[in-house]
Amino acid sequence: MSMLSNSPLSKKLGVTVYRLRKRLENENYMKKVDGKWVLTDKGTKAGGEYRSYWGRYIVWPDDFKFDSGTIAKKTKVVHIKTFNFEAPNLIAAYYIYDYLPKKRGKQDDISKFLLRFKDNEEEAIDPLCNKAAKECQGVFQKIKIDSVIRVLGHKELKKGKTLTPLDKLGISVSKEIGSKYEPLSLSKTAKNQSLKFLSKTSREKQLEGLYVYKPLSNVLPSSILLIDDITTTGSTLTEVCRAVKESSPHTDVYFLALARTKRKNDGFRTSVDLSEFMDKLNEAVEASVLKLDKDKSKKSSKYHKKMEMIKSNHPNAYTRWTSTEEEKLKTLYRDGKNIIQITKILKRQPEGVRKRLKKLGLTQS
Repeated sequence: MSMLSNSPLSKKLGVTVYRLRKRLENENYMKKVDGKWVLTDKGTKAGGEYRSYWGRYIVWPDDFKFDSGTIAKKTKVVHIKTFNFEAPNLIAAYYIYDYLPKKRGKQDDISKFLLRFKDNEEEAIDPLCNKAAKECQGVFQKIKIDSVIRVLGHKELKKGKTLTPLDKLGISVSKEIGSKYEPLSLSKTAKNQSLKFLSKTSREKQLEGLYVYKPLSNVLPSSILLIDDITTTGSTLTEVCRAVKESSPHTDVYFLALARTKRKNDGFRTSVDLSEFMDKLNEAVEASVLKLDKDKSKKSSKYHKKMEMIKSNHPNAYTRWTSTEEEKLKTLYRDGKNIIQITKILKRQPEGVRKRLKKLGLTQS
């Protein structure tokens, strides 16, 4: 069985290395001891092993799966909610769950489950898509939605070939309410910075004028449903609504997010989790060190190649001068031999011969 380190395993699971590492830690597969990752008994039983290459690291079986327990415990009964928000053409905004960003190592089960949805884990996607679809069926029973679209990730210019968690959500919802799922009607003119740690003002600057809405048919939709996984400041919603109004002024926009980040006036102060920030900082430092090591390795390789070339022409270059060699050098110099001739006889570099002649007092330069 082949073994995978965190980086290739994260790619296989469709998550970031940071998310994979945090989940392995949260579910007690590994932990940090004296600043280093070590396997727990659970991690060892799951097939985790140590390997060594530029230091010790952990590898996992290529068929590794999380033992996550029952899903029912994570998806408690909750109904769709509305929130007040003003944006061009926006009729109503809905969300299902409250999301609490990780704070001081504590986070509720629903919030953790939502992150697993974002990480494209099927065991989280299926129940949440089903939940959202059923809630929408009730809300839009008397409202005709012509098209369902989704927001784009910060690295996306348009929907790609691979289905994202939001695509799966959009497909489920559109089927339930009898609408078309048309994610390609929304695009961006450029990629933007990740919005995760940005303020509302910074998010608005990042997204300003970025989205373009172009209906896929010649007939403009009378209403569309825009979906997102987690909404925080509403900056993306505002920008998409602007794009919709610009190309289709009379199209009504409805918005649905799986979750809405708890607001300050809800008794929760949103802030950047220090431990999460430090982990990200450490990852950046590790990446920089690795790049530095590679650069050093490249420089070292160039140095060795240069030395091999010099040694092939002058085998005695950079070796210590013996008294016998020095006497021979004196004799050759007094016999009228020039530098090139002496170099060939002693198998030394010309500069090395000049410096030794000067040291022996035979020349001035």
